[in-house]
Amino acid sequence: MLFLFACALAGVTTLVAVVTLSRGVSGGVIAGGLLAMYLLDAVSRIDAGLDWLGAFSAFRYLRSTSAIDRGMAPVGEVALFGAIALATWTVAILAFRRRDLVA
Repeated sequence: MLFLFACALAGVTTLVAVVTLSRGVSGGVIAGGLLAMYLLDAVSRIDAGLDWLGAFSAFRYLRSTSAIDRGMAPVGEVALFGAIALATWTVAILAFRRRDLVA
């Protein structure tokens, strides 16, 4: 589960790096996005009226202990993170191939 979460983040990072051609911008965008998602998840857990904010956070769907507690992997979350990783890496590869790296 954590591996697929990391793959999804790596896919988004790769896509941003290909689009911007900047490691710094890519790292900053991903770090800011992770911080924002963590804060959304934390706020949604503190105040029940703001629970809807948690839906915008990837941390809401990261239940790494559910495999231990229930004895089975959370299939929906695994599929979600796997699909994000696959889709973003595919788009990054297609975008990279269209780049004119000679110029």
